[in-house]
Amino acid sequence: MSDSSQMQRQHYLLSILADCKQGFTASDLLKYATHAGYEVSKRTISRDIDDLSCTFPIYESEGSGETRYFLEDRLSGLVELNLDEMITVYYLKEMVDAHANSDLATSATFFLNKLISNLSSDKSEMISKFKDAIRVEHEQCHSQNKLDVSMLQRLRDAIAEQTTIEICYYALINDETTTRKVDPYFLELSEGNYKIVGYCHLRQGLRAFNVSRIETLRIEKTKFEKPKNFYEEYTKSRFDKLASDKTESLKLRLWGNAAKLVKEYESKRADKITVEKKGQILFERKAAITDDVVMWVLSYGDEIEVIEPQELKEKVLAKAKGILNNYKD
Repeated sequence: MSDSSQMQRQHYLLSILADCKQGFTASDLLKYATHAGYEVSKRTISRDIDDLSCTFPIYESEGSGETRYFLEDRLSGLVELNLDEMITVYYLKEMVDAHANSDLATSATFFLNKLISNLSSDKSEMISKFKDAIRVEHEQCHSQNKLDVSMLQRLRDAIAEQTTIEICYYALINDETTTRKVDPYFLELSEGNYKIVGYCHLRQGLRAFNVSRIETLRIEKTKFEKPKNFYEEYTKSRFDKLASDKTESLKLRLWGNAAKLVKEYESKRADKITVEKKGQILFERKAAITDDVVMWVLSYGDEIEVIEPQELKEKVLAKAKGILNNYKD
């Protein structure tokens, strides 16, 4: 299981413990985790509690044959941070600010402020002054202008219950509104926007839907089974923001400043980068040929060449001709 999945699960367990002062047994927590879609064992739950206990004030009480776990509702007197840890708190606070309009950011901001308030006054002041020396750039996070919190909760319920939903959805690229049934697998917070990732019955494939563009939502009675490793398979085809079921092998050659910039800042987009003669690089990636791939290629101007596939060559050429036509007298 990935570290991110483990962190999400442990965050969920922590939120469950925080909501009930009577505490829970490992069996109780397993039921909640299973209901929320986490496929784990009781032993894994116990390990999660042990991990969380190293950071959070979780204590135990024996009784009725099984240990009961409680989250102590205070931090005062427990927080003592060194310089590196204080810088980490500042960094997290800055990153949370990038998602200011999300419900998770509200909870995270409250938690971080609570943490800072339990530091000594000199350390709290030091964290506030870090901004003069350290800047965290998160310009790619564009928070949603509107978000229906009640709809977000209903989506979470549908995911937990593995229940099909019917949505009326506005597609930005096609400029059209369609009604479609979706099996919601996962909520993704990406660049400040919530997206629901799941199987679209209309398109018969995995798709992502921006929650802020869902106009209406109805929860069906139909149940679905979430496939294993679906998210990993889904992200493999996604070059940037858009994805598709059909993937192609991309081969691009870059030179000059374009090659330098891709090696320095965008190497993570590639499956493989080969350095060739005279500073040229060969960029290889298996991905869907979506509009954002075309725009990315065009962004490097005359210092990039599409080797393959032919479909991408033709799309880039068509866009380039359109650009030329815009500047004809």
